[in-house]
Amino acid sequence: MPVDLALVLVIVAALALYAQMRGDKPERIVAMVIVAGVLIDRIGHAFLDYGQFLRFSPLRLALDCLQGAGFFYVALRANRVWPIWIAAAQLVAIMGGLAPLAYSTGHRHAYWALTQLPIFVQLIALGIGTAAHSGRVRRYGTYSAWTPKVPQLDQLNEKHFQNG
Repeated sequence: MPVDLALVLVIVAALALYAQMRGDKPERIVAMVIVAGVLIDRIGHAFLDYGQFLRFSPLRLALDCLQGAGFFYVALRANRVWPIWIAAAQLVAIMGGLAPLAYSTGHRHAYWALTQLPIFVQLIALGIGTAAHSGRVRRYGTYSAWTPKVPQLDQLNEKHFQNG
């Protein structure tokens, strides 16, 4: 059932380093949120035993919610599509963290899958997103990492409709 922790840590470290080297602020923020989440989870569960997905983990749920806030912030502001995938995967993890409250017995594998597998979707999205960003920078040069604020967007729309 559980994936080799050492392999996960190597993948997280490699993609975080890649995002730091080749990404812009959205990639870096997402990488930092993922790394912080993995580290806090490992440290927290070293001190608090929740029985390897046998019982509800308030630490896991709190951490998923905090990570979700970071991912949703980036998804709503970044000039990218891939953060939406990461935020959606985090929403699955949050819902999975609530599952043991409703079903207290016999759902160890589902609890594990719902709370632990979304990070793989997130890591894939971060890798693809960072590669896409790096390729765009090579082809076109630097561009804004964040979407314009609403008043700026309104001005862009007015110019478009006046000219088009």
